[in-house]
Amino acid sequence: EKEYKKIAEYVGTYIRKKQARLPDGTFFRKKMMHESHNGTLWADDLYMSVPFLCRFAAFMNDSSILDDASSQFKGFKEHLFMNKNSLMAHVYDFNRGTNTGVPWGRGNGWTLFSLTELLLVLPQTHPGRKWLLSFFNEFALGVLRCQDKNGMWHQVMNMAESYEETSCTAMFISSFARGLKNRWFSGSAEPYADACKKAWKALTEKAIDKDGNVYGVCRGSEFAFTPKYYSEHLLPRLNDTHGIGIVLLAGVEMLSIT
Repeated sequence: EKEYKKIAEYVGTYIRKKQARLPDGTFFRKKMMHESHNGTLWADDLYMSVPFLCRFAAFMNDSSILDDASSQFKGFKEHLFMNKNSLMAHVYDFNRGTNTGVPWGRGNGWTLFSLTELLLVLPQTHPGRKWLLSFFNEFALGVLRCQDKNGMWHQVMNMAESYEETSCTAMFISSFARGLKNRWFSGSAEPYADACKKAWKALTEKAIDKDGNVYGVCRGSEFAFTPKYYSEHLLPRLNDTHGIGIVLLAGVEMLSIT
């Protein structure tokens, strides 16, 4: 596209200079079209920013952009990470002074996957890399513990009665596979390799048919402080676009480790 450079620069400039931030520089939502979003911080927004910033840093040949991307994880972890289960809550609401306490599957998938996007391009000597790798291991262990016996992860990560969700399962496969390929795991990598194999087998049996249709992908969400909203109102759809691309990538990442 002839205008790609102009568009990339517009988006990058907006994120870096206009996007609402907390005093420490962490992104949050302010002056939104949906008033209920004002004064909130969403796990989704790591995915909506960091993968772009990783590419924009290379496009502009400006390593300071990676510094910004790196710093986001500390702010998001501070507000959303739940130490009791090493998972991320979906949203922090500054109006209520608390996060939702609900570990939504795709919100956790977006966070872990975005972290791998950054680790793939962050220099080995970057001062934030050691902390990010530590967070990756801490978070990945929390995710691993939630995999069910069939190999899938659920719409609400710690709620077995919620449905098996395809997009987060694909994101965890992709993230674990990248961790294996790049030797990011500080302990034994074998449980993560086994988790990838089980999850990919489950996806091919449960979520993808012979024509390439993708099942079991949660629709786009709002947020709530009750797991029932996520398990009973955010129901799965056929070929929802939140899942098709990441299922393809999960397959590609599986090829790279098998």
